[in-house]
Amino acid sequence: EEAPAPVVTPKVTMEEIHIIGIKTRTTNALEMSGKGQILPLWGKFYGKKMMAKIPGKTDGQIYGVYHDYESDMNGAYSLLVGVKVVPGTKVPKGMTLLKIPAQEYVHIVSPKGEMPGVVVEAWKKVWSATDFKRKYSYDFEIYGDKAKDPKSTELFSSKASS
Repeated sequence: EEAPAPVVTPKVTMEEIHIIGIKTRTTNALEMSGKGQILPLWGKFYGKKMMAKIPGKTDGQIYGVYHDYESDMNGAYSLLVGVKVVPGTKVPKGMTLLKIPAQEYVHIVSPKGEMPGVVVEAWKKVWSATDFKRKYSYDFEIYGDKAKDPKSTELFSSKASS
């Protein structure tokens, strides 16, 4: 019996991007405990129509940016939910600007399906990948046009590689 072919995760180099949005701090353990911060953050972003309050948008995509890692997947991290803006855009009160530096990422495409299951499946691919080592600097999910229908979501999750 032949061994399965190794999975090769495509790498992409991305230029610096500026994201304005709202953020929270959490841990994976907290998220699994039922007292997570991620779903309420997304709820606030959509419920308070935050996207409409952000000037200087470059496109209609929504970013979920994981950053400011304490250590690895077991430590605390911040999540900013927002949109890409033109550099120099004024930050609305109560929001945060995050500048993601140009660097190389691995690009993981989620399976097509319902939220939040597709996000969990994409992250499982990241956690089980053996062909790259995460830097724990900036990881992000990009929700484009296909994510507007909650029954048919595709997202792109880019992971900093070292």
